[in-house]
Amino acid sequence: MKALDTNVLVRFLVKDDEQQTKAAYRRFKEAERGAFAKLS
Repeated sequence: MKALDTNVLVRFLVKDDEQQTKAAYRRFKEAERGAFAKLS
């Protein structure tokens, strides 16, 4: 099971490191396709 943590969200929003920003963007695209578990 995959899940996104807050670090991925921070990297996506802050864009302080180009490589980490691209990686975070890819994770969000995967999540759009349903690749991640929904946590409640």
